[in-house]
Amino acid sequence: RSSDLTSVFFRNRGWSKPHAISYMESHDEPWLMYKNLRFGRSSSDGSYNVQDLSTALNRIKLVATFFFTIPGPKMMWQFGELGYDQNLPESGPDRTAPKPILWNYFQNPVFTSVETDVFMRAGQGQFDRRINLSHPSMNVTIIGNFDVEPRNVVPNFQHTGKWYDFFFADSLEVQNPNQSMPLQPGEFHLFVDKKIPFPAQDLVTSVAENEETIPDAFALFQNYPNPFNPETSIRFTIPASSRVTLRVYNALGQRVRTLVDEVKAPGTYTVKWDGSDTRGIQTSSGLYFVRLKAGGFVRTIKLLKLK
Repeated sequence: RSSDLTSVFFRNRGWSKPHAISYMESHDEPWLMYKNLRFGRSSSDGSYNVQDLSTALNRIKLVATFFFTIPGPKMMWQFGELGYDQNLPESGPDRTAPKPILWNYFQNPVFTSVETDVFMRAGQGQFDRRINLSHPSMNVTIIGNFDVEPRNVVPNFQHTGKWYDFFFADSLEVQNPNQSMPLQPGEFHLFVDKKIPFPAQDLVTSVAENEETIPDAFALFQNYPNPFNPETSIRFTIPASSRVTLRVYNALGQRVRTLVDEVKAPGTYTVKWDGSDTRGIQTSSGLYFVRLKAGGFVRTIKLLKLK
């Protein structure tokens, strides 16, 4: 989470040619996936845990987004593209020996999805990372949160105007290139300023949860996506039948929209907010709050709407 990525780019070393091969993992150390599952951290409230399989794989996506977009040759160590989670210590087999093929990966749906001037802010001890790739034909801005707690990241967009979120097939209107964006743990975005074909959505399939499982606690999770434009999803859980209210407020504390106001059975729920108020009129860009009240439980999250 605090490794210095600056030296991966050859010009940051004072070199004129991209002759150094960079890598995320090699024969000399455990695979990143092994480290995620064995030593991964969790957020203070336990809602985000790197040791969860789907979360660990999405962390590999986060790292790969930074790794592959930095100019220069790359090395991928054996089965790294599959999120290989073996340790293989020096005691044997030899670290350069053939590695066992784990066919059981294909029994888990999370592995069946196939992913067919440079400025970097990625120094030691910094959890929020940024890459800006500038080119006459297209500019790219990449931001990511390598921490297990929420962070605000300044993307430093190369210019104002419309940008496209490559992985999430969304767009936003940038008015202030230095406006900070709140990112959840492991959240990342690759923005381009030219509309190009977007990849298939959800390149890593989430591990399916048992829909009949009753949650053991009340919880309100951060909306996704965030920032959003114009629609976002809000998920919450209730462990017992309760009167539930889910409301949106603006920065002045004024109620903007009531999303839920009824008795709900135990379970996990996802509610979409289309960015409009009670009259059906689109709200302005800015900071909003969503508050969940259920069975004595009260929690509020922040939402950022961009235009």
